[in-house]
Amino acid sequence: MVSWFDRSVGSIRSVAISPDGQIIASGGTSAGDNGVSNPPIKLWNTSTGEEIRILTGHTASVNAIAFSPTAKIIASGGEDNTIRIWNYQTGELIQTLEPQSLVNSLVFSPHAKILVSGTDDSKIRIWGRPC
Repeated sequence: MVSWFDRSVGSIRSVAISPDGQIIASGGTSAGDNGVSNPPIKLWNTSTGEEIRILTGHTASVNAIAFSPTAKIIASGGEDNTIRIWNYQTGELIQTLEPQSLVNSLVFSPHAKILVSGTDDSKIRIWGRPC
């Protein structure tokens, strides 16, 4: 084991590493002080283990994360039946897609013009380049 990041809140259900190897993204579950779920996506510096940024917006567990191989975007999906597209350098939410089912997996095509999702309704959805 090279390193171990243990500063996340809740369980970690998904991880991804940026194409340049500089950032790790983790997603999972969490509940705030009032019991309201606001699961974060946390971005970590791979060299230092320091938390870079937190992305919030999902209302249920984050089950899948994927970095675009060509752009500074990340896709996240989960149990709130949404896929969210973020600029991971600024933290800006760019777009929300609604597959109408729990999202279990995400992957960008090598040229990043397609995002593919796997969902709980046993469907594979192919999305044109988000954003």
